[in-house]
Amino acid sequence: MKRVIRLVSLTMVLGTISFAQFAQKDVELALNASFNSWSTSSSGQGYTNSNQRTVVVLSGSIGYFLVDGISLESELGLLAVEDQDPAQYLLAGLSYTYLAPEAKVAPFIHAAYGISNAVQYPLLGGTPMKISNEMDVKVTTVGGGVKYLVSPWAALRLEINYKSHNGSREYETSYSYPDRYASKMEYQYSNVGLLVGFSILL
Repeated sequence: MKRVIRLVSLTMVLGTISFAQFAQKDVELALNASFNSWSTSSSGQGYTNSNQRTVVVLSGSIGYFLVDGISLESELGLLAVEDQDPAQYLLAGLSYTYLAPEAKVAPFIHAAYGISNAVQYPLLGGTPMKISNEMDVKVTTVGGGVKYLVSPWAALRLEINYKSHNGSREYETSYSYPDRYASKMEYQYSNVGLLVGFSILL
């Protein structure tokens, strides 16, 4: 009898989960990844210089659906550049997902704002890099794509994403001690990337 009760309870739970598709009070957990290769080259007056680096972006997010289709999201990301310390970013924003009745493909759009500790650095061929331990770089991002439901509670994700970082860095220059001075440089970089991942609906 106890086994029957447990089986019925499990069936009811799975049935509840199976119908959780971007509806009010649903929770969506997502993991995304993007891989990029940056390369630059310059030449002149008898020399040639080239630079190539791999940039990997991994991000995880959690979204809570305030109403059907509209979710409040927070995202934590890791930006890893070859031969450099990894940088981080933290975002908060809104997302809209539309799922037609009986459909398996759900288009979505989202926008977010947050902070980071990475900017584009010209001396590294324009690749983004960690500039400090302070999260004082402003980040704006917008994106859109599709979620393909492989089951009622899991989806594959494909997204085109635009991200802009704005920050500054102070430098101290010293040719000789009395002439030491500090300067401040403003940096801004933006990129468009293709992200792939998956999400789980609870």
